[in-house]
Amino acid sequence: MVSLFLGSLGAIYLVSAPCFFKNWFSIFEQEADKLTPEEKQLSMATLVTASVLWPVVVPFAYMEKVSKAKITVEIEEEKVGCNKSMSSAQIESLC
Repeated sequence: MVSLFLGSLGAIYLVSAPCFFKNWFSIFEQEADKLTPEEKQLSMATLVTASVLWPVVVPFAYMEKVSKAKITVEIEEEKVGCNKSMSSAQIESLC
């Protein structure tokens, strides 16, 4: 039973790592024109490392993205002067 579970985890890891690499490499290619050769080499090393360690990298990246989204929402609410008693139409009219 344990070997089946570990085998499943291993299969998920082996299938997901190339998918992450492919997605991150496409982003890298878009930005590669702006980088120096040293930056390209460092970026490629980071890309390979992140692809190998994706079980650690992805949750941290997700947490960072969620925290930035919360901060953005809080800033927007402060800009609008969001009040619980305001209707959605009143809030939209302020924007």
